Amino acid sequence: MLEKQKIIQMYIAGGKSLREISRELGASRQAVTKIVKEYESALLSDNPDEAVDAVLTTRPQYHSGPRRCPVVTQEVRRIVSECLKENERRRFGGEKHYGYKNHAKVDKGSKFIKKGVTINASVHDSKPVKELVDENDRGEDLLADSAYIGKGVKRVMRKFGMKDKVIKRSTRGKKISKWQETINRKNSKLRMRVEHVFGFMEESFHGMYSRVVGFARNAAFNTLTNLVYNLCRYEQVLRLGMN
Repeated sequence: MLEKQKIIQMYIAGGKSLREISRELGASRQAVTKIVKEYESALLSDNPDEAVDAVLTTRPQYHSGPRRCPVVTQEVRRIVSECLKENERRRFGGEKHYGYKNHAKVDKGSKFIKKGVTINASVHDSKPVKELVDENDRGEDLLADSAYIGKGVKRVMRKFGMKDKVIKRSTRGKKISKWQETINRKNSKLRMRVEHVFGFMEESFHGMYSRVVGFARNAAFNTLTNLVYNLCRYEQVLRLGMN
């Protein structure tokens, strides 16, 4: 009732996101989302006035029947204990795992990899842009996913006069507009060609899991992987008679 009305008012009139409403009212985001969806569905019904009134005045229903209490058995305790001990043994033995990322600059027409950069997984995705972009990309479109954001990316685009076609995303307290969602869908059709490249690697190369140790070896592994992909792509272009 009053709580539902307040949620709808904050969402419609206040323009606040579901996350903000949930945080300010101390309610779960699932509950807030459910109320908003019920309200929007009511507006689309044959009799919206009665449907909206029903949404705002109906008390929420909870399943209060007998529930089965979860029991942590001795077997579960034993398995958890063994996992913790094994993890502790590996940690003290110096065993650690690192991840590396293969960033690639792909031609949107031919889908050939023009350049690749390997970075540590802890480095933000926007960092290698300045290494991937060069003078040959002047005036071209920069098609990238929403992780490639930040002042560094904008400086690179200004330096080479590139057109910003990076996928935009909502931030805390600021949702993207319907117009921007339309632009995102349009840009995604071209940006997805990069995903085709990595999808081919994943399927044809049986995954991109590397067993080598160290940055230099993993950088060489990614470079060779990119090279083999280009050879496979070249064969496809010749076989299919693509321009």
